[in-house]
Amino acid sequence: MFQFKNKLLLLKPETVYGTDPTPTAAVDAFETEELSIQIMSQKVERNIDAGVDGNMGFLPVGAHVQVSFKVALAGSGVAGTAPAYAAALLACRMTEVITAATSAVYTPAAGTGSSAGLYFYHGGWRLKVLGWRGSWKVSGSALGLPMLEFTGLGLWGGRADTALPSTTLPSFIQPWEISKANTAVTLHGVPLNTKQFTVDCGLSPKYRNLTEQEVITSFTRKAVGSLQFDAVTLATKDWQATAAARTRDALSIVHGTTTGNIVTIAAPKVQVEMPTWSNDDDVLSESLNLVLCPTTGNDELSLSFT
Repeated sequence: MFQFKNKLLLLKPETVYGTDPTPTAAVDAFETEELSIQIMSQKVERNIDAGVDGNMGFLPVGAHVQVSFKVALAGSGVAGTAPAYAAALLACRMTEVITAATSAVYTPAAGTGSSAGLYFYHGGWRLKVLGWRGSWKVSGSALGLPMLEFTGLGLWGGRADTALPSTTLPSFIQPWEISKANTAVTLHGVPLNTKQFTVDCGLSPKYRNLTEQEVITSFTRKAVGSLQFDAVTLATKDWQATAAARTRDALSIVHGTTTGNIVTIAAPKVQVEMPTWSNDDDVLSESLNLVLCPTTGNDELSLSFT
């Protein structure tokens, strides 16, 4: 009998697509929440003219794997050092630029980007996933932790009876809650008293298995987001007029105050949809859906760790 909660994810970039990079618990373990795996396949039914009624069976084809997990959005603790989950960002079509002692910056990549190999330990099993490519989404609510959610597809690499390895997860640092002291949100130059936000890089990984290649592709990216905040005067900002004018301007979400644990989500050209209104603790609340547009290409958003 296995305990369901005994789960561990190891994730490491691949040098060659679909080739096991052999991640280790000492270096490649992730501190995850809501870690899940699902084997996916298509079903080809047999419709044999057998002269009798009933099922004729089916063929399961194209087995591949969906892996999803969340990590707390935080830095590395040292400016100019990549966060502990950087390998997952790279497998979500992001590029990395490290400036020593200053920053680690992630922006969208052209093409399909990198890939990762995953070892998913659950109970007494090790499930292997290769060629994993995913999408990421940041979400957060006031007095909660901002979370970075990854969802992606990979090639099925098999399953084995293997004990859960031990690890101390030394490179994951303590996150901070979303609050007045820790978080600042600005949209189109207006500071907003924000209740919750999302930023989604908008990738759609696809599984392809043709005669010469089995691969996860990730060519389509449409970044979006959302904000809920206390309504402001029309003199401060008329969001309905802004939406009607199709105005595009910047979004900035800065979380953290300590060097090495400051995360900035930036988008230079954000278009807003028509606002909606609701009651939040008897306060008039305004909500906007956001469309993140590129300026010259592959620059519609960035994640910076400083």
